[in-house]
Amino acid sequence: MTQDLWSRGSRVVTERLGETAAATPDQPFVQVGESWFTYAETNGLSERVAHALQWLGLRKGDRVAIMLPNRIEWVTMLFACAKVGAPSRYR
Repeated sequence: MTQDLWSRGSRVVTERLGETAAATPDQPFVQVGESWFTYAETNGLSERVAHALQWLGLRKGDRVAIMLPNRIEWVTMLFACAKVGAPSRYR
């Protein structure tokens, strides 16, 4: 079922993350180091960060640079910026 959710049409990746988190919340999604984060955890973290970024003034169309090491915070910021509608660049 997860494969079907990720391969449908041209929906934005954040919608697919939310749909997959609802359908299979406990399924592992991303591994960072020795830790695995589920779809639900990743979606929840990125939702909270997206709300915080909006509270700080980030708006759709703003540009964001993400300069973080390979950690869950990087993944969270990438999805959070996409949820706000702010394109991100990363290094």
